[in-house]
Amino acid sequence: MKKTVIFLLLMVLLAGCATTEEVIKEDDKTADLPVKVVYGRRWIYGANYETEDPELISALVSALDNIGIGDESNYMVTDCTDLVFLYYEDGSSKTYEFEDQCIVQDGKRYYVSGIDGVKNILYLIAEADKQ
Repeated sequence: MKKTVIFLLLMVLLAGCATTEEVIKEDDKTADLPVKVVYGRRWIYGANYETEDPELISALVSALDNIGIGDESNYMVTDCTDLVFLYYEDGSSKTYEFEDQCIVQDGKRYYVSGIDGVKNILYLIAEADKQ
């Protein structure tokens, strides 16, 4: 009986610690999130869409974190460019430029994997801003 009580107390203490760590990690994630996203769709036409929705922003940042950058590409398009502008509370910003299945960095194009997740979230941002 005494061992059972000690075991239960230990489990409660450990569960409390895990919850605290999860809350700290979640607070850290939210602190690093942009407060606004502007999506510039430069396809055959041009359009801009904006969101300040924390759920959409979090999903977009997660999708951006999960893309893989591959080899340099000579592939260039002019009718399928997506610009993503992330604006942070401290006034800083970050920009991503995608051309079809490539990312543009320092004037060079690189193949990317996992771009579909990013494009799905950008579609949701565009649809939400139309309403």
